[in-house]
Amino acid sequence: GRDYKRDLGAILSYIKEARPVLIGVDGGADAILDYGLKLDIILGDMDSVSDRALLSKCERVVHAYTDGRVPGKQRVEELGVKYTVFAAPGTSEDVALLLAAGKGADLVVAVGTHS
Repeated sequence: GRDYKRDLGAILSYIKEARPVLIGVDGGADAILDYGLKLDIILGDMDSVSDRALLSKCERVVHAYTDGRVPGKQRVEELGVKYTVFAAPGTSEDVALLLAAGKGADLVVAVGTHS
């Protein structure tokens, strides 16, 4: 939601102590970097994430829609960064949760989700 930066700030001590994998969904990636944290994965259609975040040393996962559209593909290709395409229904937030589960996360703390 709107207060995602404040919400992220509220759990900074947890992040620094637990050192979880940080997945930034679109513009959420910039919030992670703004707090001086290491971004592990950017996931989304790449419409609201900065070049600074996309050029950071992290994994990039471009959300492809079930109708075949991959809106962020051209942008990451123009930046010359490596990426993976993940095709799935739902929002990029949904895909981030699927990715976390697929990577074996025992606990997921979601900040700024819309649903």
